[in-house]
Amino acid sequence: MYDNQVKVRDIFVILATLIFLGKVGLFFWQNPNFSQFWDWPGHLEKATVADWPWKSGWDTAFWGGYPTWTYPNFYHLLLKFFIYLFKSETLGIISLTILIFCLQLHGLWKFTEKELKPKPQLMRLSFLTTVIIMAYAGGSFMGSFLGTLFTGGGPGSLATALLFYLIAFRDSGLGLTTPSGWFLGLLFLTHPLTAMVAIAYLFISMLLFLINKDPIGFKKSIFTCLTGFLIGLPWILTKLDPSFKTAAFNLPSSPTLFPWIIIVILILMVINDKSKFSPLILTTILLGGLSVLPDNIIRGLEGFGIRGIHFFRFSWYMMIMFPPILISLAKTSGKNKIYNRTIAAFTAITLFAILIGPQPRDNIKFNSDFSEVKNFSGRVMDVSRHTFKLDYPQAMEHALIKNTNLSGSTRWIFESGSKGLMFYSLKNALEPQSFKDGVYLSLFNDSFGNPRRKFNVKKIADLLGVNYIAYTTTDLQPAEKGNIWKIGDISWNDNNGDKFSLNYFLERIEGVSLVDSLDYNPEIAKDLNLGEWWLDPDKINLYIDGDSQVPPEVNLSQPEISNLRIHPMKISFTVESEKPAPVVVKFNYSPYWVASSANENFTSQPQWITPGNILIYASGPINLIWKTPRYLSLFGLFSTAYFTLATILLIKKTLFHKP
Repeated sequence: MYDNQVKVRDIFVILATLIFLGKVGLFFWQNPNFSQFWDWPGHLEKATVADWPWKSGWDTAFWGGYPTWTYPNFYHLLLKFFIYLFKSETLGIISLTILIFCLQLHGLWKFTEKELKPKPQLMRLSFLTTVIIMAYAGGSFMGSFLGTLFTGGGPGSLATALLFYLIAFRDSGLGLTTPSGWFLGLLFLTHPLTAMVAIAYLFISMLLFLINKDPIGFKKSIFTCLTGFLIGLPWILTKLDPSFKTAAFNLPSSPTLFPWIIIVILILMVINDKSKFSPLILTTILLGGLSVLPDNIIRGLEGFGIRGIHFFRFSWYMMIMFPPILISLAKTSGKNKIYNRTIAAFTAITLFAILIGPQPRDNIKFNSDFSEVKNFSGRVMDVSRHTFKLDYPQAMEHALIKNTNLSGSTRWIFESGSKGLMFYSLKNALEPQSFKDGVYLSLFNDSFGNPRRKFNVKKIADLLGVNYIAYTTTDLQPAEKGNIWKIGDISWNDNNGDKFSLNYFLERIEGVSLVDSLDYNPEIAKDLNLGEWWLDPDKINLYIDGDSQVPPEVNLSQPEISNLRIHPMKISFTVESEKPAPVVVKFNYSPYWVASSANENFTSQPQWITPGNILIYASGPINLIWKTPRYLSLFGLFSTAYFTLATILLIKKTLFHKP
């Protein structure tokens, strides 16, 4: 009789899995233009330039605002392979996404099996509960069902599967054959936020092994961290490089539910005398605490260099770790046992909830026509990060770049907080529907909560070296404007039955140059308030924040810039002057840019200059070349060899291990 009940539960689990994956297929079927929304275009663009996992490349087209050195590209290499395999971006995305969800479900099964193996019925209950969370969590939680499909959170989704596997195989292997170390290394190369969760879990495990005097477990944890750090070492070293000037920092907005979940966990642990502190429990409490940190504490962390973290997304990992904790506590609560009929009833309700759960949104239709702009060249800034209704996002920069000779532009608008700087992507700070008379309305207020500020599009384009602006609007442009082309239209029906339509335009901004000479020496301003600098309509001077490399003789007559050439990883131009002149190159600054010239008058290497551009003093022909530091290349080769060796040993042990 018990065996029959177990089989019934297995059927429920299989059905839940099929329904979950079926909803993925349903989304893709109902939304054929999904790859044009939110982060999907950015990931596609990044996949086109993705190189081997440890290389920090030249990536100005990634519209999401994360240069390659900040956002590792293991997921994008997989995406690139799947696109090549299926000869289609759409089929490549769909295939990889379904595979990742299958890995998530299998990793989840192994994860719950590790935590609840003695109680199969509780293990199934935990699995089904987590599947519900994964299906219902909002799109802001990268790695969730909605977060992957609606916003293109592919790296976070893959990282969730890797985290499940890491925890599930934490006690397996030893030395180089530690599977969890292999997964940690891949996490570093996939999604740094999830890698931080894994590190917290492993460090807590090591601490508990040390307290409980378990030398074998402690040794395994050491090798896990060692293997993971060695595989991800080049990215770690890059992230620690103090010479980088930009980073993304996002303040959280955690739902009020999370503090109550933390309180419930703590109460259950206190009243349940049979419960024990475990790495899973302690990590979950830590993640819950981080996800609800007050704004003033988070801003204070910037002073320690903690940037690029969406703190509230820690709550995603807290939520998916919570079910096995709650259920494992319930099984030790004496008389309050969970019986098979209760589990069967809960399973039936679960399947029903999954079946009627979040359905794919109404399809947004995009029709494009790039025939009139195919031969255009220059840099484009797509400010249509959101359409007329903000709950229907779209971004077409990848399609625009792919079908024209235009190159993308990812640049920054800055707003200052009480301590340090908060960085916002320019596209995220502008509302396309607010476009009027050449002015956009910014989304954010100043630090005092004052009303939104206006930005002059021409001035911003000039500061960033952008020749074209792409945007969406409900209005048709006047026929006499010869510098505006309609390149598409967007339409959809919302959940209330209302119909909407938008026009997608490309506008050429005249008089913008990528490289400019200056008629003054930029001042040094180490404590510059970049937020005030951006918002000041009368701003003139540019500033540097380090030691100035001003040569003894400087030409401030603004000599002509000629012979401009832009290639991947190389920018070349000529400064028509015998004496060095201050020149600003409107590309993202990085310490990886190196200047060279055969002209003896060339004097300085690139310096950071507001608003994140490049400043050099030069004359004659100049080449700016992106050169990855030799130490990163060497460590990259070492990490590749180490990763290959660990993989071979793992496969050999798995396939040829004798029980």
